[in-house]
Amino acid sequence: MFSFQAGRRDSLPTGDKQKQGSSKREFPSLRFSEPESFHPATGVSLISGQCQALNCMEENALYFSSISTKIRPNGQWLLLVWLMLAFTTGVSQMAAAQCVNATQFPTTAFTSPFKGTGSYTITTGQTQNQFSQMTGALAGNSYRSTASIAGTFITVRAGSATGAWVAYGSTPLNWYAIAGDTYFIHYNTNSACGTANTLMTTTVENTTPICANTVQYPGPFSSPNNNAGPYTITTGQYQTEYNQMTGALAGSTFQSKSSIAGTWITVRAGTATGALVANGSTPLNWTASAGGTYFI
Repeated sequence: MFSFQAGRRDSLPTGDKQKQGSSKREFPSLRFSEPESFHPATGVSLISGQCQALNCMEENALYFSSISTKIRPNGQWLLLVWLMLAFTTGVSQMAAAQCVNATQFPTTAFTSPFKGTGSYTITTGQTQNQFSQMTGALAGNSYRSTASIAGTFITVRAGSATGAWVAYGSTPLNWYAIAGDTYFIHYNTNSACGTANTLMTTTVENTTPICANTVQYPGPFSSPNNNAGPYTITTGQYQTEYNQMTGALAGSTFQSKSSIAGTWITVRAGTATGALVANGSTPLNWTASAGGTYFI
């Protein structure tokens, strides 16, 4: 905030007189002291003599001091209060873009889709005054939220329907789960948080790249027999490698585990970069849909 003193002079400084002094400049009715500071609403640097996004300091000072020469000192104070209120209004308008709706639909939460599983349809009966709740999101995963009505404004919040906003913008909206948590996805007609009751389809997709490591360790091993108990593949696995399991029988179910909690496991069929069978955190239960070789 700039310090100032009320005063009067008969005329504007001109020529060299106007340019003298770098730390204090005198004008007809306001004396501005210009230490380096930042605009409270935008963070824009306001440095003496530099023209910033809010206009040049000197031009603003000249303009407003020329107005205030025609009004009493009390009027000058009112002018400054008006300017401060204008900045405050600008902040509240920006916050309005982070919408909060009061009605959840569907009324029950859905589970976050795994990466590589494609688009998940939340509902075909969403309206632009509701929110949906997604549980089980994994930290660092990326998502894409869509609505079938063009221009639908989407706001994503973490933890609760009124929690911290994560992202907002028009459909399709790409966003990140910065922490493993529950997320709330709000739908409105525009960035002013308008509402409407027209039915639409909403979807979410986990767009996180699917894992496909390039180093195999150890060599191939045979699928364990039914009810044979856990089979230890190796005690020296890294989280940059994959295993190759041969001889799986169609319809057999398996559970893949890692000793490091939270390890993400991806199972592929046929080759190390083949079709996705399943993915998720350890322990991962999956089914061999066909007999053959699987890569974990």
